[in-house]
Amino acid sequence: MGLFKRKQVIEMQQAEEVVPEVASIRFEAGKGGKGNHSRFLVGNASLPVSAVTRIARLCQDKPEDKKPFLIYSSLIKQYGSVVEAMDSMKLSYPEALRQMIDLKPVKKLSTGHRGSWIEKTAQMLGKVICRRWKGTEDEITAAFFETVQREDLKTELSKVIQGFEASYGRNAQGFIKANARKGRPSLKGRPIRRK
Repeated sequence: MGLFKRKQVIEMQQAEEVVPEVASIRFEAGKGGKGNHSRFLVGNASLPVSAVTRIARLCQDKPEDKKPFLIYSSLIKQYGSVVEAMDSMKLSYPEALRQMIDLKPVKKLSTGHRGSWIEKTAQMLGKVICRRWKGTEDEITAAFFETVQREDLKTELSKVIQGFEASYGRNAQGFIKANARKGRPSLKGRPIRRK
């Protein structure tokens, strides 16, 4: 009879109130890499940013009455769920496209100074000079200019340049090649290695 001595707790499940989410268009940035691109979420349907860019280019300079047909015909085959989501949201196709274009973040142009020819040449020579000579900055530059003025360096340098041209020739831009490399290796047929 010990069964009825204690009060038994009966757990009752509370029905959670589900608030229907208002369907909207959202931008989701991808992290990059294969299959991980930025996309738009139209309700629950997904549309890649590249498709939106392509459709926007297609609709550019077209009359307003033809744009809905162009957008619909571009999306219906591959992204039919996106078309259904737009219809359920009661958005016109051009309006949905405008919203997506507005949501897409604008790439910032790099305004940094890239350096003049002299700055780049000094950077390149500075790396070589610092590996060849020791001392303070004044001693290194003095030793470099003294070596450059020597006649035996000039004759040796012209022999090396002539040897490079005879062995490897010139590239398409007219520069003398310094090795036997044939330019950028072909990537066709090679697996891409990612870390």
